[in-house]
Amino acid sequence: FEKFGFQNNTLRYARKTEDVKKEFYAAYRKPILPQYKTFVADIMAMTFVQTIDSRFVYDNLYAFGLCTHYYTVMKGYPMSDEIDIIFNAMMKAVGFKPQKIRDDAKSFLTVVKEGSMTEEDLLSATEGPIAEVFNSVRTNRFFKYTDAWGVGLGRVVELIGGEANEESFGRWCESLKWVFTSRLMSTWEEFSADQLRMQ
Repeated sequence: FEKFGFQNNTLRYARKTEDVKKEFYAAYRKPILPQYKTFVADIMAMTFVQTIDSRFVYDNLYAFGLCTHYYTVMKGYPMSDEIDIIFNAMMKAVGFKPQKIRDDAKSFLTVVKEGSMTEEDLLSATEGPIAEVFNSVRTNRFFKYTDAWGVGLGRVVELIGGEANEESFGRWCESLKWVFTSRLMSTWEEFSADQLRMQ
């Protein structure tokens, strides 16, 4: 209660999603193409709502998932020069440092790609940046799952040669303890649907 009780969250919850959107549109004055506008608004609102929760703990997998979701869907945006600019304005409105998010995401991706580890290696690892992320989840019964974190995990599964599906997610969730297969599947299906819509 001392950590998560309401008295500790009054300031944290002072800003609302509406305030975030106002800040974004005050900073980014150009029109966003209609077919992308809903996606940008949704990912911005989702990021804000899920990260103001007092249980939220930032890690590099979260950054990797957030970048994966945004940049995968936005890669077809006709004005490619605007993709980073929109991301910057969106992250600042949410309360993050955009360059830190990108740097942390890149750092995590590099570790995964250069590690040449199997699923078993990753799940049983006891040291290293990836092991730190997973072990912090296993030991935190108040772990706040976010959609960006789930997208990041799904992409890790693909990068090590696995398939992002219910069977593989089931194995990961069993190991991670406080992440649940149904929630992870829901996140991945939404991410896949976003990609299909943009295609």
